[in-house]
Amino acid sequence: MSVGCGGIRHLEPGTAEIKRMYVISESRGTGAGRAIFQMLEDTAQRCDVRRIVLETGVGNHAALALYEGAGYTRAPS
Repeated sequence: MSVGCGGIRHLEPGTAEIKRMYVISESRGTGAGRAIFQMLEDTAQRCDVRRIVLETGVGNHAALALYEGAGYTRAPS
């Protein structure tokens, strides 16, 4: 059974964007999002990505908490 997904899009050498990260409602709050996010970061690192950017809505409090908890900072769009 799949609980979520996510992808990495290369923007330029050394920089990538995490895209379409999603966890089904039944699996939210279980650590699945954190595990997917960690896998995406690890994959990006293996592909020589040194800078990761991402975008989410200001009202998506769970995603903002996950990203900020992982050390990401907010930037203007």
